[in-house]
Amino acid sequence: MADHVTLEQIADVYADNAVNQDARVVRTHIEHCRACAVLAQQVTDVSQVLAAAPTPDIPADVSVAVQSAIAAEAARRAALKRTTGSQPRVAPAPSRRSTSQPKGHFSTYGS
Repeated sequence: MADHVTLEQIADVYADNAVNQDARVVRTHIEHCRACAVLAQQVTDVSQVLAAAPTPDIPADVSVAVQSAIAAEAARRAALKRTTGSQPRVAPAPSRRSTSQPKGHFSTYGS
């Protein structure tokens, strides 16, 4: 049995989140593997359905909570800047990519 690309790798390629070499490897695999081509088509289909779905309104209480949190963080940063003269450092967002892969799948990410 040949190794397959993962659903995450396919989704990253179609969302333009994969680096060029990874995208080439995944696209080449999809061109030659019927099972992964079907999975890639399903990713495309789901993306189109989701893009066409109406966007629900944010509940008022959630909107107020988010705006309050943003205002509090802005005030905290402004106070820190006044007392230290520098902006606080912001931690980078955590990676979405899993470090483990199911058996029979390969990963070109961070190996």
